[in-house]
Amino acid sequence: MRFVKNLSELDSSLAKLAGGKGANLGELLKIGMPVPEGFVVLTSAFETFLQQAGLKEKIDRISRGLNPEIDSVRFVSAKIRDLILKAEVPNEVEMEVVYALDALYSLGARSFAVRSSATVEDSKEASWAGQLESFLHLPKDKVIEGIKKCWASIFSPRALVYRFHKGRSLDQMAVAVVVQWMINAEKAGVCFTINPVTRDYSQMIIEACWGLGEALVSGKVTPDTYVIEKDGLKIVQGILNPQAYMVVDGAGGTKMAPVPAALRESPKLSDRELNTLARLCLKIEKYFGHPCDIEWVSDGKRFYVVQARPVTVV
Repeated sequence: MRFVKNLSELDSSLAKLAGGKGANLGELLKIGMPVPEGFVVLTSAFETFLQQAGLKEKIDRISRGLNPEIDSVRFVSAKIRDLILKAEVPNEVEMEVVYALDALYSLGARSFAVRSSATVEDSKEASWAGQLESFLHLPKDKVIEGIKKCWASIFSPRALVYRFHKGRSLDQMAVAVVVQWMINAEKAGVCFTINPVTRDYSQMIIEACWGLGEALVSGKVTPDTYVIEKDGLKIVQGILNPQAYMVVDGAGGTKMAPVPAALRESPKLSDRELNTLARLCLKIEKYFGHPCDIEWVSDGKRFYVVQARPVTVV
């Protein structure tokens, strides 16, 4: 297919087509990591969409003279995003996406994670983490709309300012979109295979919260934090934080919900779970050859890896 590739078909050599997130997920599958089933809508789909909708020239006109002043950025962002969201997705692109969705649906997927994957993200020098959009627990009939919103997010105010300061012009940018079987998360979090505060390579940090990791990365909750020595996987510090609310499936998206009373004061991860997760993350670091920022999720039965990128703090 021209516009869609399964994650199992991807690796780092296809980062220009699949973006950093998509390419890294393909690499993780090659070393046996538990990555949720899915596919990537390639940058060729985004470029075909822009071309057939006649948006390239319009975006160029709107963005001329863009500067980092907030009013200028907001004006340019709103104009471009409106154009993208109103334009039709080409039939040949939509047909390939629907075919790939049907394949996941036949395996049992009933909701989907739709996440942006920029071609210049996840490098050691810069990260687009948090700049572009993700949409979780989307039903099948909302995935195309979610893909368009991911395309539009590359022109969000935050992304435009970030691009400006990194010296990236608009015509240097493209975006792919990762679509995956949505895991019904009991808990989720991140792992840094280096201590990002002390820059100690001998330690790793695991953060965990109840529900989806969206609550953690958006700062809505304070996670449990565990400091682990890589040699022997000894837990040297554990900071537990009560959690009253979590992000869960909201029937067509996500919503905030109360954490069950019995769990509010409980540790999110047992020692055994920490050991299992730490081993997975060390295997990822060893494969890539540098400290990694890893996003994980658990359905209560097993851990899944949904992202791995370099730690830019070092």
